[in-house]
Amino acid sequence: MQSPYLPIEAFFSPMAAPHRQRCTLLTRMNFTDLADGYLRYYRSQWVWEFEGYNEVILLCDDPDTAVEMCAALAEKCHSTEELAYIAAGPFEDVLKQHGVEVIDSFKVAAAKSEKVRVALSGVWIRKTDPVFEAWKQMMIDFGYWNHNPMSPLDRGWEPGMPCK
Repeated sequence: MQSPYLPIEAFFSPMAAPHRQRCTLLTRMNFTDLADGYLRYYRSQWVWEFEGYNEVILLCDDPDTAVEMCAALAEKCHSTEELAYIAAGPFEDVLKQHGVEVIDSFKVAAAKSEKVRVALSGVWIRKTDPVFEAWKQMMIDFGYWNHNPMSPLDRGWEPGMPCK
C-alpha cells in the first residue's frame, strides 16, 4: 500500500500542487488543532501517524499563514524540548524561506507570547542568511542578544520561568 504522505523533497516540486490544493481545504481547520496534532506526532516519537503533519509544513510554506501556524505551535508546547523542536523546524524554515517578509508578523506574535520569543531565540540563522540582521535586531529588542548570545533553550528554560 502506498503511503499517503509526500516525501519532504516533493513539497517544493510542481507535482505537489494537488497536495497543496488539499491543504487549502484544511486551512479552515483551527491552527490550534493542527499544532496539537503536530506536537502529538513529536511526543509519540514519530510512531503515531498524523495526517496533518504535511499540512503544517505547507501552511508554513505560505507567508500569509506561516507566522500564525508557528505561534499556534509555540502555544501548544509543554517543554523546552518541544520549543527546540519547533524552533529547529517550522520557525527556522519560515525565517529562512520568507526572510524579512515575515519579521514584522513575528515581532507582533513575539510581543504577545513568551513561548514565541523563546522559540525564535532557538533558531539557527547564519550571518550570511538575508534575514540575519532583522532577526538579530528582533532578538536584541526582546532582550535575547548580547556579545555572547545563548538561547534560553540552552539554559534549561521551562514555560513560566523568566527568560533573561
